Amino acid sequence: MPKVLLVPYSFYLDPVGGAEIYVAALARELVGIGIQVLIAATGTTAGSYVHNGLRVIRFTSGRETSDVSSNYGDGLECATAELLKIVESESVDIVHVHIITAAVSYKFIAACRSRGIPVVFTSHAAANGCARSTLLRWGTEICDAKYDRRKCAACLANSRGLPRPVAALVGWLPPVVGRVIGRMGLRGKIWTALRMPELVALQQATFLRLLQTVDQIVTVSAWQKKVLVLNGTPGESVFVSRQAVAQVTDGPHNLRSAGIGADDQPVRIAFFGRLVPIKGIDILLSAFGALDGEQIVLDVYGSPSNDAAPEYAESIRARVAASANVRIRPSVPADEILQVISRYDAVAMPSQICEAAPLVITEAFAVGVPVIGSRLGGIAEMVRDNVDGLLVDPFSVSAWVETFRRVACERGLLDRLRSGVIPPRTMKDVAMEMSAIYGRLGRRGNVTIQDESGVSA
Repeated sequence: MPKVLLVPYSFYLDPVGGAEIYVAALARELVGIGIQVLIAATGTTAGSYVHNGLRVIRFTSGRETSDVSSNYGDGLECATAELLKIVESESVDIVHVHIITAAVSYKFIAACRSRGIPVVFTSHAAANGCARSTLLRWGTEICDAKYDRRKCAACLANSRGLPRPVAALVGWLPPVVGRVIGRMGLRGKIWTALRMPELVALQQATFLRLLQTVDQIVTVSAWQKKVLVLNGTPGESVFVSRQAVAQVTDGPHNLRSAGIGADDQPVRIAFFGRLVPIKGIDILLSAFGALDGEQIVLDVYGSPSNDAAPEYAESIRARVAASANVRIRPSVPADEILQVISRYDAVAMPSQICEAAPLVITEAFAVGVPVIGSRLGGIAEMVRDNVDGLLVDPFSVSAWVETFRRVACERGLLDRLRSGVIPPRTMKDVAMEMSAIYGRLGRRGNVTIQDESGVSA
């Protein structure tokens, strides 16, 4: 069996997100079927340790240049060298990348391929090729997801503070302007904004080249595949391996037996996620602030984040403290999440960006809990409106208020949504699909499986 290096962005014992939870669960299942697994992730210091039986090596990214273009191009030389040391010293057979950054980059993937080492790339982010990382035009409109240098550069410049009309003009600048500014060493917000056409062209070209270089592209939702195909990736090179629940469950819990969902009790809604603006906690709190007298409460399980501004998280906590129907709860360890979700009538997913396939939706469905989510990206694909959940205009507070009032007043609605929930597949299913891919790439087996569109792995 092959020795596989899994490369997420971070890993335990750091704060983790859905991708890291996914990687940990996949690693355990792969080990269970006899595949050797090693995990490599960036860290503040280099070193190795064992976490829950999984060997982890941390490497430092090392920024040998302060130029902003290093975040958009081929990648960091130092980080690539550190990763290659791991690949070579550990005699890795297959590299499976779960993140694309300046540290885990095209440069590293190309170096692996030049050494004859196959590379699999699983895309956990719907917006890998989006300069703004949201797939929302101007931050508020659903984008057509077609990469375009002028359009995307203007959108990115707007995200950095430029008004739309000015940002639109910046988008028309030729990339050579940005290259000249970079060579001159000019720094600052205005100079960086003027470099947007150069940086966006560099990012999009690098990402598309990366997709052409890897041996296998995997997406966790069909929607992601459509975005990649729209931008020139052949459909037959993308395998859809849908999101799966990481923990083993005995099926949907009987919520009413615990008093949850009973007509004489408030409807209980839970939010799980980082306390950052893109997760939509603002619009959720605004909606609950407008509810008056409805029998409905919200518990916010705000998880720690490496990129969350402390002052923003504190402002959220202050708003919750002043609310009569919202409470802050401590973050939940991944191995306890199903038990906690099962205590609620529904899970709220008010994301303000196009997410790929949020793991919490799969976790909610694993215990028979419906999801009330934004009509965006992977959430709109995973949640069947009025069947196993409700989809809401992501940016309209009034739409969220109306939805929560409906949930509070129509008590039979939640029963119907619960009955529509279909238990999701498990990470063991994903491990079998990945094993088939590894076997084909390593020429160690001839197992063939197909995703729902007929693409073979």
